[in-house]
Amino acid sequence: SHSGQVERGLHVFRMIREYGLDPKPEHFGCVVDLLGRSGRLGEARDLVQELEEPPASVFDSLLGACRCYLDSNLGEEMAMKLLDMEPENPAPLVVLSNIYAGLGRWREVERIRGLITDKGLDKLSAVSMIEVA
Repeated sequence: SHSGQVERGLHVFRMIREYGLDPKPEHFGCVVDLLGRSGRLGEARDLVQELEEPPASVFDSLLGACRCYLDSNLGEEMAMKLLDMEPENPAPLVVLSNIYAGLGRWREVERIRGLITDKGLDKLSAVSMIEVA
């Protein structure tokens, strides 16, 4: 079980604060990911709310955890925050659609897919690179 590792990570994060150090957003991001991967989504969300201006990576990490645990309420909240921050990026909506699909909520899948189309985000371009010697 990884639960001991989660507690160790939280202990280290608390120590940063106890010693008067100011945790950076990257520290919060690591702990949000740690909590999210262990299914402690509420605690992860509470931690995100402590940040004045969380970077997109923190919301993205929590959205990924929502996908793993099929938490549509928190997933929608995180997807919309990411969409506000990066309006040209369809990825959060695709993840949200996948959450709804995992729950068998097909009307919600259609709603999110429609939103992607309405915003003109359905043309996701891909790039591949190779190194030629």
